[in-house]
Amino acid sequence: MNPLIFQEFPHFAILRQFMLPRLCIVTLALLLLPMHGEAEENNRNDFFSIPSPTELPFNMETLAETEPVPGVVLSEIYITGAPFNGEGTRIYAFYARPKGNGPWPGVVQLHGSGLVKLLPDPAIGYAKAGYACICIDWAGVNYRGDDKFREKPYSEFKSKGTLAVKDASTGKWIVTPPEQDPRANGIKFIRRALQFLRSRPEVDSDKLCISGMSAGAQATLGVLGFEPGVKAAVVKYGSGFAKELNWGGVFGPLTKAYSTDPAGVDRWLALMDPKHGLANIRAATLLFSGTDDIFYSMPSVLETWRAISSQKMLVMMPNDSHTQVGNEEIPRQWFNHILYDNVQWPTVGTMRLTCTEGGIHLEVEAKGDLFQVEFWCKRMPKDQFRFGRGRSHPKDTVKWESIVADDKNGTWVATLPPPAAGEKICAYAMATSHSGTKACSDTVAFESPSIAGSFAAVGLSQYPDLVSLALHRLVSSF
Repeated sequence: MNPLIFQEFPHFAILRQFMLPRLCIVTLALLLLPMHGEAEENNRNDFFSIPSPTELPFNMETLAETEPVPGVVLSEIYITGAPFNGEGTRIYAFYARPKGNGPWPGVVQLHGSGLVKLLPDPAIGYAKAGYACICIDWAGVNYRGDDKFREKPYSEFKSKGTLAVKDASTGKWIVTPPEQDPRANGIKFIRRALQFLRSRPEVDSDKLCISGMSAGAQATLGVLGFEPGVKAAVVKYGSGFAKELNWGGVFGPLTKAYSTDPAGVDRWLALMDPKHGLANIRAATLLFSGTDDIFYSMPSVLETWRAISSQKMLVMMPNDSHTQVGNEEIPRQWFNHILYDNVQWPTVGTMRLTCTEGGIHLEVEAKGDLFQVEFWCKRMPKDQFRFGRGRSHPKDTVKWESIVADDKNGTWVATLPPPAAGEKICAYAMATSHSGTKACSDTVAFESPSIAGSFAAVGLSQYPDLVSLALHRLVSSF
C-alpha cells in the first residue's frame, strides 16, 4: 500500500497500527465460512425440496373454464401441492393462456400479504399480452393464524400463522417453526406452480418468469435461489437481510419473539431469509421499490440488489411507499425486454460524487433512448438522517429532491450547493427512457464534518456492501 496514503490521511495510519492485525484474524475466519455456509445451503435445499410431478401428480381439478376476453382461456383450478406440516395440501389458482398451441412464455404471479380473495385479473392481463400465467394463492387461510376475513375458495393447508404468534394465555410471542410457517409452504407452492407450467404443452419451459409483490416479492427472492431455470423475475417491494437492515415493520412479530426465544428466531432467519440464496440467482432480476417503503426499507433493498450476481436492474421510486405494488405492466415490460428485446431499457453506471468549495458535483454515465436523467438527493443533519420518512415528527418528513442532470457527451452531470456543517447528503441517479422505463444507480453518500468550513478535507463515503459500511463506522470511531 502506498505510504503517502497514511501521511495524507491519518485515519489510515490508525488503521495500519491497530486494525490490520485484527483484519487478518477476521479474514482467516471468513475463509472458514464456506464450509459452514455450504452445510446451511444443503439444509435449505433439503428443506424447500418438493416431489417431482411423477412422484406427486397434479390431480388438477377444474372449477370453471371461461373465455373472459376474446382469445384468452381462463381456468379456475385446484392442483395438489407438496406435503406440508405432515399433511397434504391443495393450491387454488387461476390459469390463463392465449388460445392456440403456443408455446407461450410462462409467468407465476404472486400476491402480497393481506389477500382476501384471489382474483384472475393479473393472469388475464398476461394472457392478453401473449403469456401463459398462473396466479396462485400461496398464503392460504391461516397466514396470520386466524384469517377469518378470507373468502372461499382458497388454498388448503394447515398452519399456526406466519413469523410469530401471540399466545393468548401468556401474552408472549411464540416463533412459528419454519416447518409450520405458511411462508415456507408458499415457497414450495411457487416451485410447484413452476412445475405445473413446465408440464403444460402450450408453455415454453425455457421462458419462465416470476412476478411477486410485497410478501410475494420476498417469496420470489426465496424461490429464485433454488430455480436456476427461471429466465426473468420482478421483485416489487421485497428484500432480504431482515435482521440486519429491516428489523421491525413487516418482521415485527419476530422482533417481539426475539426477547424470549432468540434461538428460534435465528433458526427461522437461517432458513427463511432469502439473503442466503441471492448469490445463486440466475434469472435476470428487476428490483422495484420505493425510498420510503414502510415494509421493506431502502437499505435492505439496496443490499439485496448488490448481492445478486446475475443480470439485474434497480428501480427506486422517490418518496414512494408501496404505491405500485399491484402494477403488472412493469413486470410485463421487463419480461418482454429480457425474452424478446422489444422493450428498450436504459442503463446507468456507477454514480460519482465529489465535494469542493464550489459545491457537490454529481455525475453518471447513462445509455439508451433517454428522455431524462436526474439525481435524487436527500440532505439532513447526519445525526438525524434516515432513508425513509416517518410520520411522527417534522424532522422525519424530509423528501428526496430531484436535480435534472445535463448531458455532457453521455456523462450526465449536476452540481448541488455546498454542504452545511454536520450535514449528510445521499443521492442516486435515475434514467428514464422515452417509453417510460426506468433504471437507477446505487446510492452515494457524503458526510460533512461538524466544524464549518472544513468539509473539503473529507472524502466520499460510499458503502457498496455491509462489510465496507461496518469498516467505515469502525475507522470513523477512532
